[in-house]
Amino acid sequence: MRGIFFCLFLALISPELARCYVLRPPVQVYGGFEPCASFASSRASCSALTSSTRLRYKSGGENVGKEYQKFSGDEVIPEDQLPVYEYQQLIQQPFFDWPLNPNLKLKLLLLYASLTALISYPITTATYTLPGYEIQKLTSANLGSLTFTIIFLIRLFSGWSYIGSRLKSDFIAYEETGWYDGAVEKKSEQSKIRDKMIYMDDVEPVVNKLKLALVTLTFGWVLSCGAFTLSANAKPLFNEYNPDFLNELVKDDKLADIAARKSNGKPTYCDSRYYKALAGGGQGC
Repeated sequence: MRGIFFCLFLALISPELARCYVLRPPVQVYGGFEPCASFASSRASCSALTSSTRLRYKSGGENVGKEYQKFSGDEVIPEDQLPVYEYQQLIQQPFFDWPLNPNLKLKLLLLYASLTALISYPITTATYTLPGYEIQKLTSANLGSLTFTIIFLIRLFSGWSYIGSRLKSDFIAYEETGWYDGAVEKKSEQSKIRDKMIYMDDVEPVVNKLKLALVTLTFGWVLSCGAFTLSANAKPLFNEYNPDFLNELVKDDKLADIAARKSNGKPTYCDSRYYKALAGGGQGC
């Protein structure tokens, strides 16, 4: 119990020393506790320990997280199901370390541009094969790329949120040997402090960053849906009286049907003074 109060006291005067106390527990000496040899030297060593741990965590190195100390009760749980080690595994998975990078916006922009250039726009060009549908192509390609980017962010957010909930919880749900023998273990006080420090330092900022990115992209997605709806109902941007187009229209029944539907049942020459004059004054207009 004295160790818990001492850690809280350290948290008030120096968060770094408190984190050191959690990562490197005190040893018992002559019936008392000696958390550090001297305040000055321990402060320097604790700063080096915590900063290196955080840097090595975020860089995804081979020795990630080895300085995190196990406490009583942790040995009951399989190591790969401890929240702190699940956090290690998460940031070593492909793409899940992106939110730790300060250039997350640039990475998402490159992902969006790559999707548009390699997937979305080629699909739209195969869909809108007739001339004059450039706006429709751009709006539909934009909508498709944004949709995939949002799905990608949701996957990142769900993974980080899950790890955050495991670190914040006072209990650990785990499987002893398989899905059929699940159990719940209460965290020790030291484990709770360790996990909550990891959550506040490393996980919570990432969750908030992903949440903001999701809200922003979702708002852009709604606007993109509106833009696509307007463009889909708009007439294609081409000169419908172009002689080359009219010659193509004679041979293409599908294109002629589209032109007839766009004219709302009236002759298509009604909007052109030249062709109306050729038709003898525009009968039927």
